[in-house]
Amino acid sequence: QLKCQEGKPAAQPPKKRKGMKQEPVPLESPEEQWLLRRSLLSTLEAFAAAQPKDLLVHLRPLTIYLALEDTSTPEEQWVAIKVCRILSSVLPYVAERRGLMDHRQVQADLQALIRSQPSSGVHEAVRCLCLVVKYVTGDLAQIVTHLNVAVPSLTKLCGISEQKGTLERIQIMYMSRQAWVLASILESLSVDDYVQLEGVKSSEQPKRRLLPRSELKFDLVSDSVAGTVADLLLRLNEIGEPQLRAVAASCMGFFLKGQRTFTKDRRINDLLSSALSSGDLLLCRKALETLSALLSYFRSEAERESKATATDFADSRDGRVAGQTGNGSGTAGASGRQHNSAIEAAQPLAAFSDQVLAHITLAGSVGPRMKKSRKRNERSEREEEENGSEGVLRVRVEALSVVRHLHQQGLVNPMVVLPKVFALAFTSDMRLSEPATSMLKEMLELRPNLLLNRLDEAFREAFLALLSGTVHLGEALSSQQLAGLGDVYAERFRKQKALRDGFLRKALQQLQRLPSGQFEDRFAELAALGVLDDDSEPSSSRKEKPFAQLPLRQRQQLLYSQFIASAISALPFIFENEPLLLIFECNHHISLHAGTLLASFEGESTPKDPPSPEQVFVDALSVVSCVVLKGVMKRDYNLSPEQCATFNPRDIRQERIGRSMAMFNRDKEEGQTGSVVRNRFPAAEWLEKLLPLVE
Repeated sequence: QLKCQEGKPAAQPPKKRKGMKQEPVPLESPEEQWLLRRSLLSTLEAFAAAQPKDLLVHLRPLTIYLALEDTSTPEEQWVAIKVCRILSSVLPYVAERRGLMDHRQVQADLQALIRSQPSSGVHEAVRCLCLVVKYVTGDLAQIVTHLNVAVPSLTKLCGISEQKGTLERIQIMYMSRQAWVLASILESLSVDDYVQLEGVKSSEQPKRRLLPRSELKFDLVSDSVAGTVADLLLRLNEIGEPQLRAVAASCMGFFLKGQRTFTKDRRINDLLSSALSSGDLLLCRKALETLSALLSYFRSEAERESKATATDFADSRDGRVAGQTGNGSGTAGASGRQHNSAIEAAQPLAAFSDQVLAHITLAGSVGPRMKKSRKRNERSEREEEENGSEGVLRVRVEALSVVRHLHQQGLVNPMVVLPKVFALAFTSDMRLSEPATSMLKEMLELRPNLLLNRLDEAFREAFLALLSGTVHLGEALSSQQLAGLGDVYAERFRKQKALRDGFLRKALQQLQRLPSGQFEDRFAELAALGVLDDDSEPSSSRKEKPFAQLPLRQRQQLLYSQFIASAISALPFIFENEPLLLIFECNHHISLHAGTLLASFEGESTPKDPPSPEQVFVDALSVVSCVVLKGVMKRDYNLSPEQCATFNPRDIRQERIGRSMAMFNRDKEEGQTGSVVRNRFPAAEWLEKLLPLVE
C-alpha cells in the first residue's frame, strides 16, 4: 500500500517506458507446490495438537480434502490422511457446537476412505469416523456396519486356517485390513459401553444412546465386543503367518490404547513377548513400535488426567457420545466394567524391559550376525531386506525409544539401563548415537554419579557393542563413534572439578586394571553366536599376524585397551589440569609396576608367589598403554616436562589450554577444527610397542 506523508501526495509508481518488458513472475513448479502443501498440512497438524480449540472454525474447508476419487494420486491420499489426523485432534473439543462441518458428507467420505486406503489410511479414517460419531453425530450404525462385517469374516477365515493350515494371499490381505478396522474402532470408541445390557432398563444405564444387543450379528467372547476383538487378534497371531503376526502386533497396540484393562491379560503379554524374542526382525520391530506408542500414549493421558483433577485446569473432552447426558468420566458404569488410569495401564508394560534391553547392545537374539547361520540361497527376499544391517539398526532405534519411555515413567531401574544406553552412544550411525547421547545426558543431568558408579560396566557394554561390528587391532575408532562420549563429558562432568577428576580417574583405571576373567563368559557366548568371527581377528595385511597366535582372552584385552585409550584421548579437554591429571596418574602407575616387571624379566628378583604369565601380560599391556597415552597428552596439548613434574592434583586453579600454532596446524592437516572430537590415540604406534610381548 502507498502511504502519504503529511502534506505531501502519495508517491506514484514509475511509469512503464515504451519498448521495455517487465520480467514475468516465475510460476511455482509442481514439486514446489507439493512441498508447500506438505509443509502447510504438517504445520496445521502440529497446531491442532497444541491449540485444537482455535482450529474449530476451520474444519469445514479442510473436510473437502476427504473426498477422493477412485483414481486419486498418492499425494491426494497423503493429504486425506493428514486431514484425518487434524480432525482427530480437534473433534474431542467440539462439545455441543453444531454446524462446524457437513457431518453427513464427512461420514460418507470417511467410509469411502476406509474401503480404498492402505493400512495406515484405514487406521486414520476409522479413528476419525469413530470420533465424529462420538462427539458430533452419535450415529452408532456407522460403526456397527464394520463390526458386523469384520468379526464374522475374521472368525470364519481363522477357522478355515486352523483346519486346513494354509491361506491364500488374497485372504491374508483381507484379514489384515479387517484387523486394522476392528483395532482402530476399539482404540477410539468403547463399544461395550453403549451395548444395552440384558435385564437392565435403558433408563438405568448411564448412556442415552444405546445399541441393542440384537444389532450385533455375531457371538461375543467373554460377553464383550472388546473381548471378541482381542480373541480374534490372538487367533491371527497363532496362525503363524509372518504378515498376520506383524499385523496382530501392530493392531494390538491400537486396541490397548482404548482398552486399558487388557494390558494385564496374560495372553496379550505372551503375544508381545514372543514377538520381541522372535528371529524375525520385522515382527520384533513391530512389537517395539507398539510398546513405544503405548508408553507414549499412556504418558500423555496420565498428564491429561492429572490436569483434569486439578482445579486450575479444564478439559472439554468429556468422553460422551453426542446426545449423551450425565457423567461419562466415571471409573465404572452400570455394566461394572472397570477403567484403569493411564498410570495403572502402563505398569504391566515394564515386564518387557529385560527383553527390550537385550536388543539395545547386540539386538538380542536377532543380532547382526544371526543371518550368517543360514545359507544365502535359503533366505527369502523379505528376510534379506529385513535382517540386514538396516533392519538391525531400526530394531535398536525402536528399542532405545521404548527404554526412554520406561525410564521417563519410572518403570525401569536407571542403574540397569544406563550401561546399555552408554554403549549406544559409541555407534557410528547418528540415527542411534544421537538419541542415545541425548538420553544419557538427560539421565545424568541431576545425578552424574550414576555413571561414575557404573563406569566400569558401562565401558564393558560399549566394548561388547563395538565387538559386534568391525574392530581391529591397530585401527583407530572413528570420530563419530567417540563424539557421544565427548558430548556427555563436556556437559555433565567437565564443569565441576570433582566430577571431572573422578571421571578421568575411573576411566583410566579401566586401562590400568584390565579385567582378566570378567569377560570370559560373555566372550565365549559371543564367539558361539558368531559375533567374534574371522573378520574381527588379526590378519597379516594389517601387520597383526604375530597377535593371531594369542588366546582369545588376551586378544580381547588388547582390543579393550585400545578402545579405552582411544576414548580417553578423544575427550574434549579445555583445562590444563585435565591432561596433566592423566599424565600424573600414568606416571604413578608406571612407577609402581614397570620396575617390578623389569626386575622380574631380568631375573634380579624371585618373589615367593611369582605372577602367572597371564598376569605379566596384563601388567605389561597396561604399562605400555600408559606410556603411549602419556606421550599423546604431552604432544597434543604442548605440555612441558616442568608442567608435568610440578602438577598438583589438589590445585583448584582451572587454567584454560592455550592452542599453540603446532596444534592448530596438526588439526588443520587432519581436517579437524574447533572443538570437534577426534581420536588422538596412535593405535598403530601402540601396537608396534606391544610386539615384544608376543615375540
